[in-house]
Amino acid sequence: MEHVDTDQLHIGFERYGEPGREPPLILLHGFPDDASAWRGVGPILATAGRHALAPHVRGCGSTRFHSADTPRSGQPAARARDLLALLDALRLDRVVLVGQDWGAATAQALAILHPERVERMVLLNGHGLLNAAVFAQGKRPSWATLHAGWTQWLFQTPLAQALIDADRACFARYLWEQWSPGWRFAEAEFASLALSLGNSDWTAVVLSAYRSFDQDPSADPRDAAASHRLAQDPRITSPTLNLQGARDAVDLFVDTQLGQEAFYTGGFRRVVLDECGHFLQRERPDAVAKQVLAFLAER
Repeated sequence: MEHVDTDQLHIGFERYGEPGREPPLILLHGFPDDASAWRGVGPILATAGRHALAPHVRGCGSTRFHSADTPRSGQPAARARDLLALLDALRLDRVVLVGQDWGAATAQALAILHPERVERMVLLNGHGLLNAAVFAQGKRPSWATLHAGWTQWLFQTPLAQALIDADRACFARYLWEQWSPGWRFAEAEFASLALSLGNSDWTAVVLSAYRSFDQDPSADPRDAAASHRLAQDPRITSPTLNLQGARDAVDLFVDTQLGQEAFYTGGFRRVVLDECGHFLQRERPDAVAKQVLAFLAER
């Protein structure tokens, strides 16, 4: 694990491969997960000659806030600001973003706010940042999707923090089992994640991530303009590949095709991976790496 300091964070990240002529890949994990999510994909990318970095998101793993006074925001704009600060600290001008779940929304946010920094994107089960814009057009999620997203409703209640903090690992295990039905993960794999959940800011960041900016008491005022832009004008000019798990039980396939692709003005393609749920990079790292490398080879 390596670390780099930005103005707000001490960011932990894992590295695969060595710097080369091609833009590096930034592997962005989702929820509930951490940088270890990419330990199956990263070595395959490195063997193919690519350089990749997998950071812990704010509030997770070895990433820490410098100051107790910094808002523990989990807003996409805040996570995109962290990512931009990471790129600046490492002097990376232009990158390829590969993001799953939260990581996909973070990638989308950076591509919208700073398109000059994003060469291409691969999103794993991720359209979340665009859903508000889609719904504003009169399209609605299915009742099945609303039921599958029960955690988002829980996170709005006063009970959420106490329930989650009572046993973070049990909560995360339940979501892994429910969101990727049929996946039999190794206990050692889950144990690595469980350690990351011990970060003292994890729950605060999680709850913030599922609240709208204007209704989030943890939102950072510096992200106000960016958050409103993400909600009102979410156009993405970076060529994008979306990988969808056929058995994903939270981002249901039927609701990933409500018209989100209209916001990808730089090109968009979707590939469905069979025998795969929500955590694609953990379940089928070989297939994910193959798709990423093939997409990078396109011109």
